[in-house]
Amino acid sequence: MWLVGMVVAALLLGTFRLTTRYEYGPRSRRLLGLALGVSAALGFLLVDLWLFPDLSGGYQVLAAAGLTLPVFVVLALVVTEVLRLRKQELFNREISALRAREMELEKTLEDVDRRVRRELGRREEAERAARSLARDLEVHRERVERWQREGGAARIRSIKVEEWERELRSLDPAGLRERRALLERELRGVADPDRRAQLEVQMSLAVLAASGDADRPRSVMRDVEQAVSEAAKERREIEAELGRVRAELTLWQDRLREFLSKEIELD
Repeated sequence: MWLVGMVVAALLLGTFRLTTRYEYGPRSRRLLGLALGVSAALGFLLVDLWLFPDLSGGYQVLAAAGLTLPVFVVLALVVTEVLRLRKQELFNREISALRAREMELEKTLEDVDRRVRRELGRREEAERAARSLARDLEVHRERVERWQREGGAARIRSIKVEEWERELRSLDPAGLRERRALLERELRGVADPDRRAQLEVQMSLAVLAASGDADRPRSVMRDVEQAVSEAAKERREIEAELGRVRAELTLWQDRLREFLSKEIELD
């Protein structure tokens, strides 16, 4: 008995939806008429061939009519849902495209953030390298200055330092590297303290002459600052577009809710 009650309730709900949810036009009425004809044919076939094959005449017609109603309600619901989905397709298509664009922009923002973090990591490394290089250069400067002050021939030593500096400045980077390698080899074979001190001073001067490399960390930091600035600008542009996309997405979602909240024209 409860099963019959559930079937009746479902039929009533389906009928209520069909009569209150949609507004029908010529095409939808034709489709529902076709659904009614198919339902009547199915009802008659079910009664005649399967459910009540022994019935005939008026009883057979009544039984077929009793089956026609639920079959028609089911078919009509299918037809109306198909028509509704076709009308709703515009909203779904726009919403899907906007959601895809939103996800694309969010991924682009993540890529920009990763790029910024990577650039900031490069800046930290460059700052550490610059501090380390500055300390090393200060050690070499102190060595040269200390050697100039030592002994009683400061003037002569200053002149020597000037001569060595001029000579080293005349060398290109490859020549400086070659000179440093030569000085390192000489240092390994020198036992005389005075000669060793001179070679060490020349080595320090060579390091200082090549200290143009100190610009490399600063150059990296300048590049990082520019990259971070460009990334910040790109991020602002992406966020602005993302805001526009989200606003348009909200607009289309509101339109869809409005479309679904009132009687739907199927034609």
